[in-house]
Amino acid sequence: RECMKLPQYFKLVEDELGISEDVSLRATRFCHELGDVLFFEKEGLVFLRPSLLIDVFKLVIRHDHKESTYWREGMLEQGIDEEKFNAGKELLLQKGELEEWLLDVLWSPLQDDIGGPESNIKNNLIQLLETFDIATPIQYKIHKKLLIPEFQPKLIVQSWPDEKNKGDFEIQRWICVDQKLPHGLLKRFQVRIMKKIFKRGENEFDLAQQEFLIKDTESTILYCKSGAGNEDCPGSETSEGIRLYVRGKIKRRVLSLLARVYTCLKSILRDFPGLVFDHYAVHTFKTSSTFIKLEELKVRREAGERKILIRSRKGKSNNGMAQDVDIDDLLPKSSMGQTLFL
Repeated sequence: RECMKLPQYFKLVEDELGISEDVSLRATRFCHELGDVLFFEKEGLVFLRPSLLIDVFKLVIRHDHKESTYWREGMLEQGIDEEKFNAGKELLLQKGELEEWLLDVLWSPLQDDIGGPESNIKNNLIQLLETFDIATPIQYKIHKKLLIPEFQPKLIVQSWPDEKNKGDFEIQRWICVDQKLPHGLLKRFQVRIMKKIFKRGENEFDLAQQEFLIKDTESTILYCKSGAGNEDCPGSETSEGIRLYVRGKIKRRVLSLLARVYTCLKSILRDFPGLVFDHYAVHTFKTSSTFIKLEELKVRREAGERKILIRSRKGKSNNGMAQDVDIDDLLPKSSMGQTLFL
């Protein structure tokens, strides 16, 4: 086998070569650095043929599924008739939702390399899909499936209401760069969020490649979209960014969700050290939005200011509005008094 779980791999090396696990571990790490093998310690896998990892990925996210992935009579032995197969394939290609049984079908050509069902290696491979931000498994009630943003529609079905409901607390962010966003950034962000925050439970979601909306079990809502900003947004004409909204009845839950979402976002932005992202708090008036850099809010608060006067952009429908806003509502602090989200 060209891909093995680590306990099996270490035992094989010890049995065949008489090398202890400690020595095998150090040697395998070294071979990984050389590119001779691929060693994923956290996921518990070693690829003795590195190109096999490409096969694992491309059998899932290939772009010719419509033509090349089709039902065969032999699938009846697995309880998969043509109607079930076509329904599963349609769910994958139209909504980016992959049923576990269909994943088994897609990976079936690799059985000689990774072993059959008895090898129990599938969960480790799914972990790799998560590690590379390709897909994430979720459990909704008792139903398990993989979410793959690459096959989702461009836009969500629902329309995000610009005005929040009475009594709702909302906090917004605009994270932008003076150029196009890295390709697939929001798709990676979605995988990371689903993995870290919404993996299990009865959360409601509407997911797409350029935007997504998720409501947790307490009706706190997260909405994210990527792309060029509107005329209110700071930056140059080429600037693109991610707009975050978190909205709900309970302020504490809104801030908690934003903190966790921001942790996921910052972990992804660290993968692009050559890009400088600007982070803004956003305050929305009825017809426009005002953007304030988080660094400015932090400086003001450290100078002893508790409120900031925010003015709206003058437009055709208004002469400009102004409102005093608590800095802590724009830039919350943790229970330890530390500034969050910087």
